[in-house]
Amino acid sequence: MKKMVKRLALLVCLAMLISLGAACSGGGTQGGAQSAPPSGATGGAPEETSGGGNVSARDSITIAVTQDRGTLDPLYTVGWDNQQCLRLVYEPLWEFDENYQEIKWVLATSIDDSDPLRWIVKLRDDVTFANGNKFTADDVVFSLWLANNRKGEPPYFLYMDNEATRAIDDYTVEIVFTEYNVSYALSFATVFMYDKESYNADTIAFETNGTGPYVITDYVIQSHMTLKARDDYWGEAPPIKNVTFKVLMEDAQRVNALQTGEVDVSGVPFQDVEYVKGIPHLEVREAASRINRAIFLNCTNPDSIFYDNMDARLAVFHAINPEAVLKIVYNGYGAVSRAPYSINASDAKESDFDKGIYGHGYDPELAKKLAESSGLTKRELVCINNGSSDMVMVSELLQQALKEIGVTMKIQSTDAGSWLTYRFDDKAFDLCVDFTGGNPATADMSVWWQYAGNATASGDPIGAERLRQLSDEVGKIADPEVRKQYATEMTNELVKLNLFYNLVDMTTFQAYNKNLDLPRTSGSWIDWHKARWIA
Repeated sequence: MKKMVKRLALLVCLAMLISLGAACSGGGTQGGAQSAPPSGATGGAPEETSGGGNVSARDSITIAVTQDRGTLDPLYTVGWDNQQCLRLVYEPLWEFDENYQEIKWVLATSIDDSDPLRWIVKLRDDVTFANGNKFTADDVVFSLWLANNRKGEPPYFLYMDNEATRAIDDYTVEIVFTEYNVSYALSFATVFMYDKESYNADTIAFETNGTGPYVITDYVIQSHMTLKARDDYWGEAPPIKNVTFKVLMEDAQRVNALQTGEVDVSGVPFQDVEYVKGIPHLEVREAASRINRAIFLNCTNPDSIFYDNMDARLAVFHAINPEAVLKIVYNGYGAVSRAPYSINASDAKESDFDKGIYGHGYDPELAKKLAESSGLTKRELVCINNGSSDMVMVSELLQQALKEIGVTMKIQSTDAGSWLTYRFDDKAFDLCVDFTGGNPATADMSVWWQYAGNATASGDPIGAERLRQLSDEVGKIADPEVRKQYATEMTNELVKLNLFYNLVDMTTFQAYNKNLDLPRTSGSWIDWHKARWIA
């Protein structure tokens, strides 16, 4: 059970970290034009705010998002959309620059981590919550305790000593770990701080009180979230007073909203990239995402045909054509995957490419033979996905590919609110269309994330003892050169086990009004509170 909790904790951390890297249908942007102001915008000269600084002539921005988990508690939201919305209300101790190399201080000012198991974190002394309460070290200790004691969810920091972690004084925190883990520094960028004094577990899902630059004025689940800049924000006043996040789940909705000016920023569906590029008032940014679209097999449930049946696993993988997935689903944007991690990872090695299934993938004749010899043709499989358009299309292509080798598969498309419930339950599916992705802040750890974060959400598959050993060891190693020595062996183990199959190294797209300047932090995460209209 302890190992399962560890895997779940790492999977959640991965989901949060990847959310910093790219959205499922659009990367971050920078630059900035719209022929007419967005709805609710104003014209004229910049005006002065009580918080200091200028507000842009257009004082509103509307951003399309594709998911809403139905809660305003950031500890229970997973995904790029939810996190970016709530980052305007709540703040972490620190973030990273867009290359994940340098810390950007937010509520903290420094870390002394000379002892890797005992961090001394200094805090700003001028921060207030939206209700006027001062932000202190007690709030940090409380927030970290909440992160590690989420009802029904795994802890953020499995090896944090909750009892020993303490406030040394009002603006100094001692964070104690029982074991070192290389992922922790980046994980802190996804943990927002709460006000201990006003926290109410019964109302936190719909009432917010953060240190961030905005407050929520209106929230309708699966519809929209409206935010207004705080007059008393402790930091630099946001250039744009009003921010609206509009939930638009359908591809056509987002494209139409971009064209009409209903929204100023949105991810772009792959099939509509060229069309959106032709809209005069928009720019479209293209970015390699370090994310792969992948097929996962249920290799942890003894009742699954894939549990101890390598022929069944290979039958599925050989049946689907990644080239067709790239062309049909992703309109040719991206590349066919060549390894069990992204070829865009900074630690990608040519010597790891094209091994096993990645060297001789699509082979329908072989797939048919393996499906028959493995008994796969006698089963009806269930494939789950999160309901996003490209995942649904990949599921449909897989369904057709398996039909052609005599295998029946049903598709179950979920939604953002219920997706993780199914994804973490190895009794809920046989196959799963999901993603893999490396951790950019620890570039040499890309392969590790595939196992620790993705492949074993429900436990350890048969034959994965060495892979588990490598995974457990590598996260505790501080020296990046030593960590790199693990990468090839872990790649070989993943290729041998065939727990999942990366299909496409994805490219992401985001459209935005040409008159917008959208500074970035942490990969593709946009600093919405620093966004401004420039014309």
